[in-house]
Amino acid sequence: DAPATTPLTAAASPRAHVIFLVDRSPSMQLENRMALAKQQLEAIVASLSPEYLIDVYDFDNNVKLVQLQQPAKTFKLGSSLFGNGTAIYTALEKGLTSALGYTQTGASVLLYLLTDGENNGVILDIQAKVKQLLATDKATIAAIGPKSALQFLLKQGVPEGCILDWQGSGDALKAA
Repeated sequence: DAPATTPLTAAASPRAHVIFLVDRSPSMQLENRMALAKQQLEAIVASLSPEYLIDVYDFDNNVKLVQLQQPAKTFKLGSSLFGNGTAIYTALEKGLTSALGYTQTGASVLLYLLTDGENNGVILDIQAKVKQLLATDKATIAAIGPKSALQFLLKQGVPEGCILDWQGSGDALKAA
């Protein structure tokens, strides 16, 4: 008798990733902004396939990885300690590095930045990483925040249509 054979199956496609970069600076406590941001992120997660994997980086004056590859179906946004500054460049650099790693495996990525303020941390040159990530055609960068805080994203190569103005109010965040 010939041995039984197992039919060939197509390799599983890489899972999609969403990387949230969430401003947790003290100003996010004003006007209920953090609660609004949490609602925004939860609404995004609810619209995703349950199999998407989610990373969350909180940032203030430092950047902290708080969740790594959490499936959307079990995602819960946690809380974090608050610092004194807003290290947008540092958060983006970490998010870009993670996103590039995921795209190298064939996965698609959404890198999502939510902030209410301007960078007052270290200024880093992230233009090459933005260009490299967008050139993969597997990634989208989206940012919500005040125009003054996000002007540098345009200079770094993020398409204007991916940057939405948010001045901190609930209605503006819902619209964004």
